[in-house]
Amino acid sequence: MLSLHFLPGSSLMNNFYWFVGTTFLLCLLVGLVRVVIGPGTTDRMLSVQLFGTTGVGFLLMLFMIKKDSAILDIALVMALLGSFIFITYAVFRTPGGQANGPDSE
Repeated sequence: MLSLHFLPGSSLMNNFYWFVGTTFLLCLLVGLVRVVIGPGTTDRMLSVQLFGTTGVGFLLMLFMIKKDSAILDIALVMALLGSFIFITYAVFRTPGGQANGPDSE
């Protein structure tokens, strides 16, 4: 009979969490390589965005395991901050180079 348990003495859900956690770790390693050898600042910024997204995914997986609502709150705040950081980067990368227009003072 075919067994779906990869680790001895563990359940199918534990194997799933192990697989997802390993995948998150591989995503972080690939993103770290892109940060180090990225040809431009945009590539590096996208890698930082990948770090944030992977961190949110990891926290959501941890929430599913622990069932602690504080972890879910932290994941939501991290997702919002990651979005704001990327929007700020996109605004400052405009051709004018500044977020302020002629009407701001």
